[in-house]
Amino acid sequence: MTSTIKFERRPIAVEAQDVGRVAQPSFYVSATSARENAPQHAAWLPSVKSVLGPCGPASAYEGIINNSATFDPNKVINSAAGNANVQKWIAQNPRVDLFANPANPASNKGPLNDQAYDSAMKPILDVFGGLRPFFGATVRESTEQLEAGGALGIAGRSGINGVKGWSGLAGPNGGFMTKGLKVNAQGDYVNQQGKIVEQVDVAWSATESRPVRLVQKYTAARADQLSKTGKLDSTFMVDSTPMSQAGETRTYKINVPAKEMLNVSVLAADELACIGASDFDLEILDGQGNVIANSIEKGVDFIQMYNSKQRQLQVRVTLKENARVFSKPTQFRLMVDTGGTELKPSNKTEGAHRLALGTVAVAQPK
Repeated sequence: MTSTIKFERRPIAVEAQDVGRVAQPSFYVSATSARENAPQHAAWLPSVKSVLGPCGPASAYEGIINNSATFDPNKVINSAAGNANVQKWIAQNPRVDLFANPANPASNKGPLNDQAYDSAMKPILDVFGGLRPFFGATVRESTEQLEAGGALGIAGRSGINGVKGWSGLAGPNGGFMTKGLKVNAQGDYVNQQGKIVEQVDVAWSATESRPVRLVQKYTAARADQLSKTGKLDSTFMVDSTPMSQAGETRTYKINVPAKEMLNVSVLAADELACIGASDFDLEILDGQGNVIANSIEKGVDFIQMYNSKQRQLQVRVTLKENARVFSKPTQFRLMVDTGGTELKPSNKTEGAHRLALGTVAVAQPK
């Protein structure tokens, strides 16, 4: 049965606190709102989803395709062909701290700095910016939507693939080894004394350092434990415990910082993920249990949310369809991170794809 999408506004207390009191009220962009409300850029969404999906970079971590049962970032880094030279350099320079380098990717010389980013993008846009590859928006216009709060922002520098995301400097394949950190059995980063480390100081310039939260890959048990005790932050990855029946849910209570882009993405994580994945829906709930944001696409679902205030929210994932033969248990991979305080929503990315918290997508049967 086919269906159409309707967006329904639901009154919630959390949004009422924003209106008229902050310069930028909270909002969110989802895979559903981007497809439905930004059709001129929607042709790029399959590419965005492929980057976030089970056959993209996400599959490199724990290997969704080979259904590996263990995760060890130390092994991932040491075995990654693309990082072979980096690892050799680290081995030869064990005392060198890449995070202290004022030219590191998270510094003001990297993509977190608007001037540096614009300078790097200018030669590309000068050549290709005017093209319309999908008979919709130009390359320049769609590139703008990769910015924070854009229809494609989840894949941009403030998104999951950004410097502070799971595939960036602070993620499992980043430079944490140069800080002398290891990963314990639960997925925590620990120092040489065995103490859990959740953030590191990174050089922003030659004279200033800024804290960057590390993106952990937790076991399901560790994520559940931190969620129940209210200590789960907003920079982590987790593979769920097995799920069999449509309608089953897993919920994680997370602590979200103020004035940053929160990025949440969910994808199937079984051996059929690339050819006929099970389907999951994604929701974010406020402290009172109200759904304030959702994404109900087939395949990869994502939400990029701007929070004007520090909050404790809930991320809920629901199994919509189990595609495995004989309904064998399936599971999902949840990725959560933030874009950092440096990147703010741009007025260039305003549009109907941005939804006020409490506006949710509902499938209407045709």
